Amino acid sequence: MTEYSRDRGESKGRLSGRRGARSFPYREAVWAYRELGWTGTIPVTRRGTKAPLAKGVTGHSGTDPTQERIEEFLMEFPHANIGLRLPWDVIGIDVDAYDGRAGGLTLARLEQRLGRLPLTWRSTSRDDGISGIYLFHAPRNPAQVWMTDLGPGSGIEIAQFHHRFATVEPSVHNSTGAQYRWWKGGSIVQIPRPGQLPTLPFEWGNYLLSKRQYNIQASAMAAETAEWYARVSGGAMCKWMAGASDIEAGKIRVAIVLGGLHDTLIAAVTYLCTNAAEGHRGLDVALSVVEDAFKSSGRRRNLLGEWAGAVNTAMAKAAALPQEPEDVCSIVADWRRTS
Repeated sequence: MTEYSRDRGESKGRLSGRRGARSFPYREAVWAYRELGWTGTIPVTRRGTKAPLAKGVTGHSGTDPTQERIEEFLMEFPHANIGLRLPWDVIGIDVDAYDGRAGGLTLARLEQRLGRLPLTWRSTSRDDGISGIYLFHAPRNPAQVWMTDLGPGSGIEIAQFHHRFATVEPSVHNSTGAQYRWWKGGSIVQIPRPGQLPTLPFEWGNYLLSKRQYNIQASAMAAETAEWYARVSGGAMCKWMAGASDIEAGKIRVAIVLGGLHDTLIAAVTYLCTNAAEGHRGLDVALSVVEDAFKSSGRRRNLLGEWAGAVNTAMAKAAALPQEPEDVCSIVADWRRTS
């Protein structure tokens, strides 16, 4: 079993199972992970949704924390869980096979189609023998991006450099209180080094590559974003925005039942904000329609923070896009009246 020690000189994948490991996961484990090659060690919430506590350490433009910043995290977030932002050449296949979720069945079907995955390290707080994030070495060129999930109801999501992270030992699960462990097959094992991970098979790599390319969009500054939002808000929704908001709210309600709620939320608010940049009016009302659907999920997660983060990011990206000065729907209406 992996052991944890407060002594940084004894942390090469062995951290003693002392009581502090349960109370201070980030503090107890961060240096062990760093010394083993995991540089994207981030503090993560222990209540509500699993989310980073620090800014600028995840996403397209995030950077791995320096030693100095980690020292700050240790002071600021003493009880945080520990998460790993995956390196560019590592992929995490996150399988949910508990509470009736279909991850195990989806994984079995894909292995029949694509071939069995090699035995690898799995991080999980579950003891069902299947659930967890399976890590693989997965080289790709700078323009490629992995899928974010395998579809609603699949029970499988994909963690990668810019999207999601792996919560790891000795973190404590937000809802169940169970401790995360590293597994390999049916055995609890020590922390792996990134270089120890087996390579994702070629067929799996082809299947999981997204059709879109990795593209870091420029984000407008906060003041510019606020100005942009004021400009595209107010008044009634145009016909296009009204239809889009109803459709996206419907997708949110489906995701509440079938899974993939976070990714569905990101896609919905990004789509609405992009519509606003293209000249469609009533963004504030459209967002409120989707917000009502999202916050009705009743899930034990930090819904307010999750909503704010998704909307702020989507608006910043939309504000940085080329802007259409006129309402596209009104242009079409005027054209029809004069035809």
